[in-house]
Amino acid sequence: SDAALRANFNLAFGTAIPGAGTPVAADRKKIFDLAGDAAFNLANFVASLPNANLLLAALQADVTSRNNFNALFGTAISVAAPSAADFAVIFSVVAGAGYTQVSFLSVLAPAAGLLGALQASTSLRNNFNLLFGTALTAGVPTAASRGSLFDVAGDVAFDQVSFLGVLPNAAGLLSALQSDAALRANFNLAFGTAILGGGTPVAADRKKIFDLAGDAAF
Repeated sequence: SDAALRANFNLAFGTAIPGAGTPVAADRKKIFDLAGDAAFNLANFVASLPNANLLLAALQADVTSRNNFNALFGTAISVAAPSAADFAVIFSVVAGAGYTQVSFLSVLAPAAGLLGALQASTSLRNNFNLLFGTALTAGVPTAASRGSLFDVAGDVAFDQVSFLGVLPNAAGLLSALQSDAALRANFNLAFGTAILGGGTPVAADRKKIFDLAGDAAF
């Protein structure tokens, strides 16, 4: 009953559902597979499908963006119709609160660049994990760790060279504070922080550490 919705569905899933009549077996199976997912919500699906198609089209049109997306999300998106699992990932992205394609694609490249740099260096990766409470490995990041990458890379002031240059000193300072109760108490008193003997510092305290460690005279 909705030609635009049907066109978006056929484009996204490689189906050929007509405006009337019985779908072929393969297309019918696609419908059942989607509707049978425990997380399926018809209203959300219908609302997000156009944006999912737009993002898919953008990724299929740009090999760099596509490779960045695949690296960050563990997908295997190509110029062909995506698998159900890969389209579900695209769908989860566009269904996120506040999503806009322009903003997402603008952060995608720096987030993937940061991930690549951290995957290539165990020490930098360990430093990042310590400061941000992530669990990055050389593989595909978890959703929470990926969110941290996007948060860091999405900062308007983010510069990868500068960030990675400060990261070891920032991690070293945090480690020194966490291992010395007296030093930590003095630091918290002086800078109004609440750094603990373990765990991940809150964003404001982490920024303070980066500000200090990033000073040329530090």
